[in-house]
Amino acid sequence: MLYVDSLIEQLRSQFEIVAKEVSYFLGLEIKRNEGDITVCQSAYIRKIISRFNMEGCKPVLTPIERLPSVQEPGKATDFPYRSAVGALLYVARGTRFDIAFSVNVLSRHLENPSYEDVTRVKRVIRYLAGTIDLKLVYKCKPETRLLECYSDADFAGCPTTMRSTSGTIVKYADAAISWFSRRQELVADSTCEAELIAANLGSKEIIWLSRLFKELIGLNAIPILRIDNESAKKLSENPEFHFRTKHIQRKHLFIRDRIKTGMLAVEHIGTESQLADLLTKPTPRPRLQTLRERLGLC
Repeated sequence: MLYVDSLIEQLRSQFEIVAKEVSYFLGLEIKRNEGDITVCQSAYIRKIISRFNMEGCKPVLTPIERLPSVQEPGKATDFPYRSAVGALLYVARGTRFDIAFSVNVLSRHLENPSYEDVTRVKRVIRYLAGTIDLKLVYKCKPETRLLECYSDADFAGCPTTMRSTSGTIVKYADAAISWFSRRQELVADSTCEAELIAANLGSKEIIWLSRLFKELIGLNAIPILRIDNESAKKLSENPEFHFRTKHIQRKHLFIRDRIKTGMLAVEHIGTESQLADLLTKPTPRPRLQTLRERLGLC
């Protein structure tokens, strides 16, 4: 605290600043309650609803139902599609990982969006309207000083390109702190390859976060990367399957070297325990609610 106080005094000598406990920062609403911290974007979501004239809209229980089989030809529309996707992207990156996959899909159609694309954007806004008070809740527990990373892939999930979608989410203090949903750069030849590509991205994210946390507060144990594909786990640890996987690019085996050097550990989990599932595909309502709660969005 002495260092913090000294830094504040140095800043105050050069700039006009207000030093107090943070409550609102760049659209994020932050509150403390007996050591726990809650973060949400309720006010920002209300602005989105008002900005795109969606007040009084009927809420829905899921942000996306299914993926379009083909991209319909774009038609002239007055709806500001690109602006809406940009606004939703900020929400998805801030606190609402439950719409990250939906926004990823919407971002693929920024040029000449169709009426169906506009309907999908409005559906995400309707979903946010019905879940506007959801908050990320970080628990103050010494035993939670462990980074848990979950990576998953939906094999050939994109119907137009047949590319898979990678999903990664990192959990700390009983809630998600980092996540992304991203369509893979190439067409995977198997589920194992798709899962390995996703695991490789997840390993990079958790290694970066572990370095940051070690500088700030330290960690109790080696970060854990959890995947639900046994073949991908074995391939990440050793090259036994070389003959059948020799076509996989070297960059996707980055994870193997990091495991050998002890920078992270890989653990196999069941599909039901895969928390990154909602970042790779449309998720049914009961499953979506369960994953939201397990990732601290309450």
